[in-house]
Amino acid sequence: MLYKHKNAGRIRRYLPGKDRKHGFYLEADVRRLAEEKHNFFDVQSKDATFSRATLTDMEGVVKLASKLFHNVVPVINRQQWVFKEPRGHYVIKLADGSVIAYAHILAFPLDKIEAHMRHELRQQDFDIADVQAFQSGQHYETLLVAIGVDPAIKEHRRRTALSSVLLRGISEDLAQIGKEGIIIDHLYAWSDTNEGILLCAKMGMHPWAPPVKPSKTEKRRYSYVLDVLNSPIPLLQPYIQNIRRWMTEHSVSQELNIKNEG
Repeated sequence: MLYKHKNAGRIRRYLPGKDRKHGFYLEADVRRLAEEKHNFFDVQSKDATFSRATLTDMEGVVKLASKLFHNVVPVINRQQWVFKEPRGHYVIKLADGSVIAYAHILAFPLDKIEAHMRHELRQQDFDIADVQAFQSGQHYETLLVAIGVDPAIKEHRRRTALSSVLLRGISEDLAQIGKEGIIIDHLYAWSDTNEGILLCAKMGMHPWAPPVKPSKTEKRRYSYVLDVLNSPIPLLQPYIQNIRRWMTEHSVSQELNIKNEG
């Protein structure tokens, strides 16, 4: 069944030589894929379900965000985000509807993103007019506005499983976005927590600027950027394959993807 994952871009097959028809898969890649599937079914078996977030989920998202962060974007702001662009908002919920993990990925003008990355513009200060609705054939710069897992979940294995399921769900949704011809050039993020920093590393992100400490009372912040179209990480391969296919079918230049061919 590995060929299905190869075709979806989740695993890579290696050929020993040009004339060889039979390839092989790296053990580390197979183990990673098996762990992701185990995490997915482990989380699902405990009545937790991944989905795109809706307007009504925002109260639960804010309740969780309040456990994680000091300055929290209000419910109404998040609902405006979802109303303007329903894609890019994700939750993992228990059977009772409580949110235990979430993420927001939004498109903004680059100058707004850079101002936020320099800590000159807070999340709650983003104007709804700055949120860009996705349109087929357009290029976008995106921001990982927030991501988090309920701190009340202490078990390391459970937290790791939730993070993996969240990222896998986002990967599958991005694959659909790729089919729609939405071209995401970069993804930006910053974090001041160990878990957030590790998550950015797991996503294959690179430092955007040296870490800074905004004030004596605030933690050191680490900023990251991901060149989406040229990323080698498995999570993004389904999106990259789909957007390439769409660009080919619609005769759109793929010069931004050339580095990934080499």
